[in-house]
Amino acid sequence: MNTEQLITEACSLPVEQRAQVLERLLQSLSASNSVIDQAWLSLAQRRHDELISGKLDPVTPARLTSMKPLAKSVRFDDSMIWVNLADGRQLGVPLTFFPRLLQAQPEERAAVIISGDGLGLHWDELDEDISVPALLAGQGDMTASRKLAA
Repeated sequence: MNTEQLITEACSLPVEQRAQVLERLLQSLSASNSVIDQAWLSLAQRRHDELISGKLDPVTPARLTSMKPLAKSVRFDDSMIWVNLADGRQLGVPLTFFPRLLQAQPEERAAVIISGDGLGLHWDELDEDISVPALLAGQGDMTASRKLAA
């Protein structure tokens, strides 16, 4: 019996029996694998030893709050704004999130000012301000309806 036949047969079962099959399949996916468990245990022990020896710096709450996404550069293509962050990440956001940028000419988009040591993006002529942390959180233009972007 091939996979498609098995699925067809399972779908023809009464609801209660399908639920039993599903439960067993899910249990099989979460079954313990001793090789994987041993690999994770080994990695955790190595990290612990590195932390104790001082080879590894701990991430403290103060360090976490100081890790802010800072813009280093900005570029555009036909449909996206691309923000290169100081930590090496690159963030791509659809221009439809920002109707003023979507409708702006390429030279107007290019006139971006990186402000606040990289925490903000500003366009004087477009009267547009974007928070880099808000971009990272997936927030678009909070002042306009999404209908304007279509």
